[in-house]
Amino acid sequence: MYSVASGNEAVGLDLEESLLAQARKEASRFRIPTRYLRGSVFATPFSDATFDSVYLGQVIEHIHEDRVVVREAFRILKPQGKLLISVPRGFSCQTDPPDADGGHVNFYHTENDCRAVLEGLHLHEVEFHEGDNHRFIMSCRRRA
Repeated sequence: MYSVASGNEAVGLDLEESLLAQARKEASRFRIPTRYLRGSVFATPFSDATFDSVYLGQVIEHIHEDRVVVREAFRILKPQGKLLISVPRGFSCQTDPPDADGGHVNFYHTENDCRAVLEGLHLHEVEFHEGDNHRFIMSCRRRA
């Protein structure tokens, strides 16, 4: 799920209606006010510099053009806005059968693999956050 927020507004974006329905149900259960839209992560329906934060949670490992998606997230991020990205570490996301890749087409084995998707963007405060040992979680801010 591609998530963005600005002020008190949160928006979730996905191409799959079934995933949007599941997200709506969870948001309702936890009383999280969120608007959900069906749309593409390659060309989001948002204007430039719209959001204070963009969260790509378990998204870019499924997409061949991971850098294109990160650049689109950067486009809609306000100056000084925060970009958060979470990806599985290496081949840690095993499914059934055990040798399946979970639909992943990109694998991030090191912090440098993760940093590569940010290459060329005007970011600062790039940080890696401790999570479980099966994920990389990074955050950064768009320069003004």
